[in-house]
Amino acid sequence: PEGVEEQVRSAFEKIGSVLAEAGLSHDAIVEMTTYHVGIHEHFDLFNEVRCEYVSDPFPAWTAVEVAALRRTGAVVEIRVVATCVKQPLKNQCQGQLRLRFVAAVGVGCRGGKSDEEES
Repeated sequence: PEGVEEQVRSAFEKIGSVLAEAGLSHDAIVEMTTYHVGIHEHFDLFNEVRCEYVSDPFPAWTAVEVAALRRTGAVVEIRVVATCVKQPLKNQCQGQLRLRFVAAVGVGCRGGKSDEEES
């Protein structure tokens, strides 16, 4: 995605897809760290979009401004930690799911990369 809003939405949508695979939603996010190139230019927009995906009780959130991200054209990277508890009648995970998504612009790039870990 080229625009800032499209990059942010793409990252949150990809996070939602991975969470859904674990039987979870954005509500399972307990911690979020976001890395921003030019945080002052897009912080309000980022926060507006973020509030469409997470709700009260909001996850702990740290926003960090960086000089650059690994992918050319990326202006935001989102790292989340989600928690899940095994339900007796449901096939859900137990522990934490850690995800990181980088929104990026580039030929052949689909807008993000996930690093998944379960612990």
